[in-house]
Amino acid sequence: MDERKKYLYDRLGKTKVDDMHVEQQYDLRSLKGPELRMKLFLPLKDFYLGKKLPVLVEKQVACPHCKGCGAENPYDIVTCKECNGQGRVTRRVELGNGFYNIYTNVCPRCEGKGKVIGRKCHLCTGQKIIQGLETFTFDMVAGTPNNFLMKYQNMGDERLEGAPSDLIYQVI
Repeated sequence: MDERKKYLYDRLGKTKVDDMHVEQQYDLRSLKGPELRMKLFLPLKDFYLGKKLPVLVEKQVACPHCKGCGAENPYDIVTCKECNGQGRVTRRVELGNGFYNIYTNVCPRCEGKGKVIGRKCHLCTGQKIIQGLETFTFDMVAGTPNNFLMKYQNMGDERLEGAPSDLIYQVI
């Protein structure tokens, strides 16, 4: 099973994944977060002559200690004991007179992943993403117009699911 179908199955369930219309409606690229917009205030001289500027951006980044897994070390990610790594739990409910129903649901402990974090990362406390600083070099070309928008794809906030957002600079 490909990653896209697995993701949809975990989030929507089997009946919706089997429906091709719904499957085509959800695209992992649509999970991209809102654009991260920055304004750069520059003197008129830089508009005419151009300039390379180092720019410090505060954004969400994957935790540098756990590399986005949320555990203190890789051995702290263990198989969920409630579902035995299946991601689903089955419950039998007695209705009376020898009748019963069997319900299968997403495991509440691991949320369908089959793995849980034993000891959480000390830096991100298991959140996988933290606020961080990143330096970009903004290349201002000579003759750039005022209010010019420069878009850097996938260079904005990182996300747990889907692609990172875009970073857009507005030169003023």
